[in-house]
Formats: sequence, C-alpha cells, structure tokens
Amino acid sequence: MADTSEGYQLHSENKGGRQKGKKLLSNNFAQLMVFFNGLILTLTAYFTLSVFVNDIVDESLARMPAEAQNYISDRFSDLQQSLYASGVLISVANDEHRTNYADVIITSPVKVHEFTQLILIAKDSGEWRGHELFKKADMGLDTSSEKFIQHVVTRVPSSYDQAYLVVDFKDVTSYESRNGNMQRPIALVRPLPTGPGKVGGYLVGLIDIESLLFGWLENQNALVNLNVQYQDNFVSFPLYQYMSAAAKEAAVSVYGSEQFQVLLGSTPVFVSL
Repeated sequence: MADTSEGYQLHSENKGGRQKGKKLLSNNFAQLMVFFNGLILTLTAYFTLSVFVNDIVDESLARMPAEAQNYISDRFSDLQQSLYASGVLISVANDEHRTNYADVIITSPVKVHEFTQLILIAKDSGEWRGHELFKKADMGLDTSSEKFIQHVVTRVPSSYDQAYLVVDFKDVTSYESRNGNMQRPIALVRPLPTGPGKVGGYLVGLIDIESLLFGWLENQNALVNLNVQYQDNFVSFPLYQYMSAAAKEAAVSVYGSEQFQVLLGSTPVFVSL
C-alpha cells in the first residue's frame, strides 16, 4: 500500500494557507470599511459645518449695515453732546470769572476723551487766539496759528447755534492712521454766544474717526472696507477710508454697495461698506 502521508501533509498545508489568506482578506476588508466610514463621516461633518459657518457669516453680513449705522450714529452723537456740555461748562466758568478752562473741562464728567484735541478760540486783547484745553494726540495741525484760527472763525457762521463740521483744513488734507488707513483731520465747532448775534468764542473739537470707531472696527472680521465722506456743493471730501488687512495685502480698493447717512454735528455724512 502506497504511503500517502506526504500527500496528506501537503494538502493540509495548502488548506491552512487558504484559510490564512481568507483571514487576511477579511481583516483588510474590515480596515477598508472603517476607513471609508470614517471618510464619509468626516466629509459629512465638514460640509455640514461649512453650511453652518456660511449661514453665520451671511447673517453677520446682513446685520452689519444696521449695526454699523447705529454704532457710528451713536458715536457721532456722543461727540456733539460732549461739545455742547463743554461749552456750557466754559460759559458757567466765564460767568464766575474763572479762566482755568482746561482744569474745568478735564475735571468734569464730560467725555472730552472722545475728541483727539479740544481748543477754545477766544478774544485776547481784541485778537482771536487759541487755547488748548485737552490733547490726546497730534493730528499735524498747528491749532495756535493765525491761519488755523482765522479759518475756523471765518468758516463757521456766528449765528450758528449747533455744532458745525469743518473738513477743509489746507495745511493737512490727509494723514495715515495708526493702522495704515487714510483719514482727514476734521473738527466740530460750536460757537459760544454771549448775546443775540454775538459770539464770545468758538469751541473746536478735532476728531480722529478711526480712534472713535476702533472698538467696533476691531471686532468686524467680515468687514472689507468702510468709507466715510462729506459732500459739499457736489464736491466730495473723503474723511476716512478703512481697508481690512486682506484687502491691503491684495492691494485692491473696494467700495461697498451698502450706503447710509448719519449726522456728524448737524451735518450729514455718508458711509459705505
């Protein structure tokens, strides 16, 4: 009888090899299934999150014009109220024969820090002279010069009983803000009447728009640009031009389609974003 032990042994080895191959294929298939399931879940989560984030951004962009209008309008209104209150304090101090106007203003609860600089123009020996009441930063204007004083006195009507906006200073037409944005030195001017048709002085508040709006601007990640301008007799004066870091890097100027009007003192200015 022939010895079949060797053939049996080979057959057994082949059978064991096939079983190992099936087990290996089964393990690989399981790993592939785990991989594909994970990939599908990741892609699903990504697209769901993308839609969610896009919805949030769209809602933020939709709200931005109204939020911007309310915030800018409130800040400009604060300026006018601060100028009025400062004028009242100076008038009271003058009636009490006190001439330390700077101390009166600085020690009062009036928000003079809303302005970059506050100047009182009053007559001294028959001549108009400038007296600095408060200064936070230098805007490049020589506020004590005769040229500056005469420009304010002749620009603002003596009968005007509201805050008058002056934007056309000749010495400095524009300067770069601390964040590299262009802005123009502007001022709110309030005549200080001493009687009917008589003006005893002018209270001048210089404004840095970027500093005024900084608290809002720094939180507007979706904002690309913001432009504030004043128009007089069809001549447009750009007062402030904000551009995001991305827009500056791309070296492009973008003018927004959203526009609205706010009052700076009693003067309408136009904002686009």
